[in-house]
Amino acid sequence: MYVRKIVCLANSRKPPSGGRCIAGKETEGPRAGQWIRPVSARADNAITEEQRRYENGQRAQLLDIITIHLETYLPIGHQRENHVIADEYWSKDGVASWDLVTTLIDPYDAN
Repeated sequence: MYVRKIVCLANSRKPPSGGRCIAGKETEGPRAGQWIRPVSARADNAITEEQRRYENGQRAQLLDIITIHLETYLPIGHQRENHVIADEYWSKDGVASWDLVTTLIDPYDAN
């Protein structure tokens, strides 16, 4: 098991399963700025409402700074950022400031 801290930059519904696609960028360490997409071990890899819940009952939202325990790296096709979540509550460490978000913007590539 390993731990990553991300800013949540995507939180979309995944029909028809009713699950979620959650993704964000790492905020610290040598991988800061890299995309992480936490996925479940379910067939569709969607995150359930229960899995994106903090211990206090709140659910992960856009711009939350989240610590997530992960089990394994699981690249699937073009989704190289996939990591299977561990059976642990996520931790909310705050909400990203605009200054933090601007440091995570990918550089513009005109090509």
